[in-house]
Amino acid sequence: MAESQPPSPSPSNEVRAGAGGLSNAQFSVLFTVLRLVANGTIGIVTARGLGALGRGIFALLVTFNNTLASLGLVGLGPSGVYHAGKDKFPAQETVSTALTAALLTGAGSALLGVAAVFSLRQRLFGEIPLVWVFLVVAMAPVIIASTVGAYLLLGFGRVKPFNWSQSAGAGLELGLLVVFLLLGLLNPWSATSIWAAAFLGAAIYTVVKLRRFGPLRPGWRPAQLREMLGFGLKSYLGDSTLQMNMRFDFLLVKVFAGTANLGYYSISALISQLPWIFPHGLSYALYPRVTSLPLPEAVHLTEKGMRHAFSLSLLTGVLIALTARYLVPVVFGRTFSASVTALLVLLPGAIFFGLTWLQAAFLIGQCGKPLKVGYAYLFTLMANIALNVLLTPRYGILGAAAASSLARLAGCVFLLQMVTAESKSSWRSFLLPRRGDMADLIEEIRQVASLVLGKGRNPRN
Repeated sequence: MAESQPPSPSPSNEVRAGAGGLSNAQFSVLFTVLRLVANGTIGIVTARGLGALGRGIFALLVTFNNTLASLGLVGLGPSGVYHAGKDKFPAQETVSTALTAALLTGAGSALLGVAAVFSLRQRLFGEIPLVWVFLVVAMAPVIIASTVGAYLLLGFGRVKPFNWSQSAGAGLELGLLVVFLLLGLLNPWSATSIWAAAFLGAAIYTVVKLRRFGPLRPGWRPAQLREMLGFGLKSYLGDSTLQMNMRFDFLLVKVFAGTANLGYYSISALISQLPWIFPHGLSYALYPRVTSLPLPEAVHLTEKGMRHAFSLSLLTGVLIALTARYLVPVVFGRTFSASVTALLVLLPGAIFFGLTWLQAAFLIGQCGKPLKVGYAYLFTLMANIALNVLLTPRYGILGAAAASSLARLAGCVFLLQMVTAESKSSWRSFLLPRRGDMADLIEEIRQVASLVLGKGRNPRN
């Protein structure tokens, strides 16, 4: 099927979407910006509407779901990208096999969640009615299947529907939260219900987009299932530990510092993710490309993407550091001034950790070595947990921020060493700007801004 193939290389732009439109990389960065803006606005609405304690409860429930989803994905997301991009099996069978496996593993994740609720109830959920905890547990299979479906779209080269599927939940959630806030109905329980409804809507959108590859029926081809799970289990370590690296510290802050402090820390963590805009967006476009390119071209594309992402991430981090003390109290409320110092401590690790998405895309998509990525993310997670256990009881959210920042920086260095070994390139080729990079960056930003301001053509879906 022609539409099942990733976009072919172009001399002028390796990931061009079409004449007059944005490239897949630019479109992915645009949607990552919009998604982070939506998530940031969700943070503002929930901070102002719920306060520190309510924001902490909401963050805890969503984080618990994220942890269950990370454990239940068993690497099916990266496996879906890899096998859809390779086009070894018919597209319809790939979709059916992947989604059926996702629903089954999601059910197992939900059962694990039920067991965790009863064993950790007093430690984590003492002030939360069980009905809301079980709601986020029940959402685990939905989010796992939706995530796998989105990755399939990415693997088939459908970068734009993939980005829409990733962004629809945040957009719908934000709209409903604002309505409830204006009506005076926003509380941790209504916020949790809105979150669940929004991501259910995103899952429906993803299913609709996948139907173009054929009817969606439960079932699988045994040979394909074995191959997908075999690859998925190799990437499972990296996939699950990446997700837990992003949020697992929330659970540790809750245990060692309490729910209100988690509310403050969640805002620090939210803002510290802004430098991830560019590496996160570029990785979505890079992943299917490096899967199909020869090694020299994949190395060149990865080097260029990492240099661009690092420059823009560093600039974003510096701007946040210079303005946070003044803007955080104004935007989130004066009570969240307590989040500023932890934010400044989180920023260095966040700037470097964003690059790991691009490093992982190269190691998995081009080299087929997901275990190397898994080892690096597992190292990062173990370091994060150990440092949090050591520092958070004594220093509160500042200790948690220092633990996360140091662990993420170490994880990036670990992965960079692996990438340079596989590519036979120097680390300087991936991080230090070259002549012409600035002009390329300005052009990329100009084209994205052109679309945002309505001055360019809309890219095709």
